[in-house]
Amino acid sequence: MTIGIDIKEVLAEVGLAYTLIRNGVALAGGYLDYDVNAQVTKPFIREYFLQATLSYDTPAQAGDIFVLAAINSNYLLVHKTPSAFENGIIENQAVLYKCNVSGELQRASGEVWDNNYRIGTSWNNIKTTAYGTLTENLFGTDLEKEIVGEVNTSSMLLYIPHIYGAKEMDRYQAKSGEYYRIDTVITRQFTNVDVCELSQDTRQ
Repeated sequence: MTIGIDIKEVLAEVGLAYTLIRNGVALAGGYLDYDVNAQVTKPFIREYFLQATLSYDTPAQAGDIFVLAAINSNYLLVHKTPSAFENGIIENQAVLYKCNVSGELQRASGEVWDNNYRIGTSWNNIKTTAYGTLTENLFGTDLEKEIVGEVNTSSMLLYIPHIYGAKEMDRYQAKSGEYYRIDTVITRQFTNVDVCELSQDTRQ
């Protein structure tokens, strides 16, 4: 365990401070060290994909949001793997996806009439501040295969914490103004992280 404590002390000296957010609640943070992916042929991965080292006793869990105030960015913890030495955990290796969207997760609750006597949909907010990673669905559900290109709103992927409780036919309203319909929720690709297949939502 001494090695784990030593690594934690080094991270506190040279690492980047973070605060954990779990389902909207701020938890105790810590420090991490990270490497930027060097695949220059995949600029999306270089921009949005981090490999990080966390302390042996970090409370972070997959699905947590990392707030990195020093670089003004939020990241989704997608995967955490402990590294062991002499039958003890000395550090944790993590995979983080940059949260490039924030919005509201909404669910239909019935029909309503508008002022023009047209039937519309009544929406309830399931999650008012829903961070996520939004990418083009070009090559399946593997973020590492995504590339930068023209945005295709008819086929998108959204990585969000499972604790948000997203369901098929929910709506994701990005703060930038776009509306997306959740067509499929993939829950078994990552622990505590859902991969939602989206399409443009034209429902009223």
